[in-house]
Amino acid sequence: MSAPVRIGIIGLGRVFKRYALVLDPLVRAGRAEVISVYDPVAQMRDEAVELFPGAVQASGPDEIIANPDIDAILILTSMNEHGALTSAAYQAGKHVLVEKPLATSLDEAAELVRLSQQSDRLLVCAPHVLLAPTYREMYRRLKAGEIGDVKLARALYGWSGPWWGEWFYQPGGGALFDLGVYNVTSLCGFLGSVKRVTALVGTAIKLKLMGGAQ
Repeated sequence: MSAPVRIGIIGLGRVFKRYALVLDPLVRAGRAEVISVYDPVAQMRDEAVELFPGAVQASGPDEIIANPDIDAILILTSMNEHGALTSAAYQAGKHVLVEKPLATSLDEAAELVRLSQQSDRLLVCAPHVLLAPTYREMYRRLKAGEIGDVKLARALYGWSGPWWGEWFYQPGGGALFDLGVYNVTSLCGFLGSVKRVTALVGTAIKLKLMGGAQ
């Protein structure tokens, strides 16, 4: 059996809990090893080490990025941090899996794509919709022409926004990065890259209560 992929994780919030469910059987099977973890919240670091007892609590993202014993880094932080952390990790020679979106500006995202094209390191960005068996079967049937020549596609997905964090309502958050990215990724996978964009916006709930306070 080949050596396990040695992983560092930056960001241990709600998203990490879902990744942990996938990582756990890989670690138990000897296919992966969680080397180091970091989050600014000490409780989250403690909980991550309870899940993966062999992991070391890093003092910051830079420590994980510079660790020569780490092959791949998972970046599961808030959205505004994705671009800079991904760039630093990737340029340090790590494979990188970053949560959505890849970056919060087109220029930053384009630079990461450019870096990936010049490297033998893997750069993977959520959402992982295109890897789902259901999606792949839909793609196969579409490309085989089983439903004819597609001229129009519509995707719907949404919610009223989180009550447990303010990032959704601040610059770098919002419905497109958090929700619309699933639809954009799915439709581009089926139909190809976007050629033209028309955008409309509206407010479904004018007053949002956070933590029980107005």
